[in-house]
Amino acid sequence: MIRLLLLALLWLTGCQAKQTLTIDSTLSIFKTQANLEETMKQEFNETTYSIDSPYLVHDPYQNSPLSYLVMFETEEPSMIKYQVLGHTEQATLSYETNSYETTHQLTLIGLYPNESNTILLSATNEAGQTISHEMQIQTPPLPSDSLQVTLNQSTPLTHTTRLFLATDDTYKYLIDEYGDIRFIQNSTSGSITSLPNGNLLTYHGPYYFYYQQQLEEISYLGQVQKQLYIPGSGHHSLTLTADGNYIINSSDKTDERYTEDHLYILDAQTGIPLQTINLRDYLDINRFKDTLPESVKGDLDDWFHLNYAMIDESDETVIASGRSQSMVVKLDPTTKQLKWILGAPDEVNEQLKPYLLTPIGENFTWFFAQHSSKVLEDLDQNPDTVDLILFDNHVDIGVFPRESYPDLNQYSRAVHYRINEREMTVEQIWSFGENLSPALTSTIISEVDYLPKMKSMLVLYGFIQLNQSMGGKLFEVSATDSNDILMEMTFNKEGINHIYAIDTLTFDELNLNYSFTNSNATSLAKENLMSFKEPLNLDNPTQTKSYDSSFLSTIELVDDVLYLDGYIEKAQITDSFALVLTNESHESFTYSIHSADCYAVKTIDELPTGLQNRLKKAVKKQTLVQFIDRTDLSNLEKGTYRLSFYLKSNDALVLYETDYSLKLH
Repeated sequence: MIRLLLLALLWLTGCQAKQTLTIDSTLSIFKTQANLEETMKQEFNETTYSIDSPYLVHDPYQNSPLSYLVMFETEEPSMIKYQVLGHTEQATLSYETNSYETTHQLTLIGLYPNESNTILLSATNEAGQTISHEMQIQTPPLPSDSLQVTLNQSTPLTHTTRLFLATDDTYKYLIDEYGDIRFIQNSTSGSITSLPNGNLLTYHGPYYFYYQQQLEEISYLGQVQKQLYIPGSGHHSLTLTADGNYIINSSDKTDERYTEDHLYILDAQTGIPLQTINLRDYLDINRFKDTLPESVKGDLDDWFHLNYAMIDESDETVIASGRSQSMVVKLDPTTKQLKWILGAPDEVNEQLKPYLLTPIGENFTWFFAQHSSKVLEDLDQNPDTVDLILFDNHVDIGVFPRESYPDLNQYSRAVHYRINEREMTVEQIWSFGENLSPALTSTIISEVDYLPKMKSMLVLYGFIQLNQSMGGKLFEVSATDSNDILMEMTFNKEGINHIYAIDTLTFDELNLNYSFTNSNATSLAKENLMSFKEPLNLDNPTQTKSYDSSFLSTIELVDDVLYLDGYIEKAQITDSFALVLTNESHESFTYSIHSADCYAVKTIDELPTGLQNRLKKAVKKQTLVQFIDRTDLSNLEKGTYRLSFYLKSNDALVLYETDYSLKLH
């Protein structure tokens, strides 16, 4: 929340005093959490809470409406177990701590919404003596905009239910095998991965379109435990290296305005890039240059559209999936060599043709506009082969000849390929979806995963027509017989909805311990925000103009990071543009705003309602851009700074003065 303090500050603008709007720093998420937790600590310390009468806080961070914090003390060091009784024996969820303590802090999840849940709580001391308590918790109903899950088909459970981790446009969910939602949490991103420590990792922080500039580690109680800024802007998949570092899909920033063609490996502890891989260094950016439609390329050149990246741990190579190219590639970042290209060969240039894999065997079908390309464990025990699965959306994005591929747009499917890297061949081992009746077509997103313990495939159709709405379907299918459907669920709610990701977890894989926030924590890797900011050598301005403050839709200062979203006219989108901060000693500090952070406004419908009439002339002239900028101000001395902009266009340097000042503490 922006705090605006109306102050009359004297600045040397002639001899006149000018009223300004001063932006004061808001608290970081960590300080906000720590302040909230102080109240909980005080309440807990005021009374003795025991296993028979525990301290219970419902959804303390106001983002996880089926989660509870449970705290109590035992006289002797004890390990704690709780059970949330299910509607069946297999649906009962159990969690145990692994150390003997006298003060116990637990996250309680797995409860059913809108009913009285029975929880069995027990404490066992080092002598093996156990005390128990049964309690009832009445939970609230699910939010009105949450998923409606229908179990269409299943096989009888003989094991404790697995939990499906799913995301949509609004929430993260844990859904059991009976189709019951047992956990829900607010979400700003459909991308998610479960970490080895039992927490969740997701993109966070609004930026542009579906791009985001932060990673956030969050617990099932809704407590943010880590936040870090990333280079470029993240999207689509989040995966891990074998040693737990983060692999993100992102971009660099160039005046050519390429997007979604970089992957970064980030140190999980610091957020600093350990490795940067630019797919333009390996592939042909001009393939489909004349045929890739504007609806795909848009204002930015999305020539590859990286939507999944991972490390093949068998040889430390990178697997990257590009929707715009209908291509999966394997490359060696150490030697900077391409290893192979999996995809239809149309318009591949002569330089890359030697890397194309040749199809062999019967019933082989190419994929198109794919997602979720994953290397599996070695299923055939042949060191020359690689098993790879992907979700084949099989849709026509306008670059492949329909006469050559007449089944485009007829179905979507999951497929398992086996690649012989020595012979440079590929065969199709398994496929699911072509024979569904009616056929299902998911034009975007979707996922497939292999479940080795069950020897099955989890197949998510993430964006399909469901009567009058858009939703998803989840199948579990035998990995050896695609006709053997083990489970089917439907995910639906009113309107247009996307089901982005699916994963399978067991309850004991979750981190349900709890500790209070370190109030001195801060967002990590702010330097990533500055990695594409260029030094500017600007002359004295030739003009000074007033910038209308209503053209800034966001101005926020959080943890010394300045968030700016606004509109300005530029003759060319690549014209030099900069933020200028001037302190009370009249020293100015200039920070470039990259052209890749400026986006052409093509219609007035893209503008906030209040600006449409005022800026329609600029839209008509095609000179209006939206700029979205994040700047780390940690290195500035504390004090008050006047905010202005420089714009260099047609050899004129204009200083735009705003009504805003920033107060750095």
